[in-house]
Amino acid sequence: LSLHDALPICFPVTIQGVRGKAFTLDGEDDGYVFPDLDSLKLDSFSIGAWFYWKGQTGRVNQILFRGGYDGGNDPFIMVINPGDDRLMVKINHDSGKDSLLMSPDILQSNRWNFAMATLDSSSRKFRLYLKGFWYHLQRFDSCA
Repeated sequence: LSLHDALPICFPVTIQGVRGKAFTLDGEDDGYVFPDLDSLKLDSFSIGAWFYWKGQTGRVNQILFRGGYDGGNDPFIMVINPGDDRLMVKINHDSGKDSLLMSPDILQSNRWNFAMATLDSSSRKFRLYLKGFWYHLQRFDSCA
């Protein structure tokens, strides 16, 4: 294992994906955990995921999560919002301010989706890419 390899938690299952292998997660507690390393505390980054949503409504369907070990500050999370089935991406900045992006439309179930969030600290832009389009752009004051 390298320094940035994730470790499986709560028994995610490997299945055949569109191209190669994929993971099936239950949306509640299955997943992969990356260590909370200083090298992963980035001011600018892009992170994306292919996911197949089966339409489990009324609960948080976690896609990506980078938690911290600092008493509840979760630096990055990408989920399907349980209230309205829209994609939500949230970043908690060290300043205590949050950047939040929501897709304008509900996600269609039983299909593959690709989503990407990009944070650029030099231009102070936070963007959401979904369904082949850049949906939202949010400006923020500072990451620090």
